Amino acid sequence: MSSRSGTFKSSIVCTACSSCTICFIAFLIIILGLYSEIKASPEERAQMLKASVLRVFLGDGWQLTQESPSQLVLERRMEGFGGFMFQALTTGPNGTNPVARLSISFVPINDHYTEFFQSLVMASQNAFGRPTAISSRNAKDRAYIDSKLKAASEMLPEKYRFRPSNDSSVTHQKKK
Repeated sequence: MSSRSGTFKSSIVCTACSSCTICFIAFLIIILGLYSEIKASPEERAQMLKASVLRVFLGDGWQLTQESPSQLVLERRMEGFGGFMFQALTTGPNGTNPVARLSISFVPINDHYTEFFQSLVMASQNAFGRPTAISSRNAKDRAYIDSKLKAASEMLPEKYRFRPSNDSSVTHQKKK
């Protein structure tokens, strides 16, 4: 009678599958998945951030022009009155259409901190091929980039999101 109760107990443990090896393999997959997520290297976290930022900017009409393991270069054609004025004041009527070029570099510092640097440049060429590039210092441009970076941050898991600093702007450069 004791051998039957032992058999009965073992069949209760694993009623969903025919053998315990399937449950054990599923358990290992879950545990190893959680372990690899917790132990992600700084480079992997920087890649998660880069993928999230890329997804947000591509969704807003930017085009990826260059990508490296630590940098994204995105471009977008300048339209409307700003594009017209930039072309009229810098390259003339026969110049190329101006583009906004955003460059974001990601630098993994340690396990919980990834630093990033960004620059926004308005670029065009005149009729003779001479390039013109002007760095943007516009508050509206900064607010736009901040809103996109916040949207990218919201796509990340809670522990990888941007932490607010003393500045209201994520991309605000500190004055010396």
